[in-house]
Amino acid sequence: MNGLTLTTFGMIWMTLILLSFGQVCLKLGVGNKAIPVGRTPVHTLINIIKAMLKLKVVLGFSLYVIGTFIWLVVLSRTPLSIAFPMFSMSYFLVVALSATILRERVDWRFAIAGLVCISLGVSFIGLSSPPKAKHKSVGAAAITTRAVEGRH
Repeated sequence: MNGLTLTTFGMIWMTLILLSFGQVCLKLGVGNKAIPVGRTPVHTLINIIKAMLKLKVVLGFSLYVIGTFIWLVVLSRTPLSIAFPMFSMSYFLVVALSATILRERVDWRFAIAGLVCISLGVSFIGLSSPPKAKHKSVGAAAITTRAVEGRH
């Protein structure tokens, strides 16, 4: 597993963008009307399923699925402790998209202060994961011998 490369960095950003737009689509799909709670749990479930079948909700889920496929590739190449903290950037994206696309009112003084706090916290998390020490290279024969003998 490698560290963060330019390719995986781009894939992380693609995932963040897809998931953030997915959130906006989900919100556009359900709108501002609350999903009704039915007389029974079955009625409530039916109302939720009806909401899930709306085109914009399906689009939002589709963006999530595509983003998840990309995320799996990222996880196969990058340590989770490096990749996942970058997800905090989705807070920036979702707030900006909420204000611009959904026309939600955002008090930017508080939003920016909160987003800076999140970024600082994530930076501290990143600093708490020091890079691995480089190990001395050994020849392929030594690695094969150790693997066959069961030594690491």
